[in-house]
Amino acid sequence: INMAFFEHLLHLVIEWAIIGFEFVGVLVLIWAGVKNLVRYIKKDIRSSMKLGKGIAMGLEFMMIGEILRTITTHDISEIIGVAGIVVIRVVLTVLIHWEIKEEEKEIEHEEAKHSNQH
Repeated sequence: INMAFFEHLLHLVIEWAIIGFEFVGVLVLIWAGVKNLVRYIKKDIRSSMKLGKGIAMGLEFMMIGEILRTITTHDISEIIGVAGIVVIRVVLTVLIHWEIKEEEKEIEHEEAKHSNQH
């Protein structure tokens, strides 16, 4: 068995993994969107926070695909493109997590205020 076979096998596994993780990321985004649309309609004060968590989770799965893509990328312009996508997704994820924490604080404050009134 030669190295070309293993390299081909590695590329094949990585390509399928990329498709799989990106597919899961898209499913998570769709699920989070639909689920939180229902929450929003029901006027759940946690809908925005839960949506943010769903978006962050979806982006994290998609980021796995992008990181795997760097393994099979050999052209510097492609690597720069993939790196740019990863940076954008990391920034979005960090911002979403920050927004979630701020919203959790706000909800806790509102719940404490309501419990003190009763």
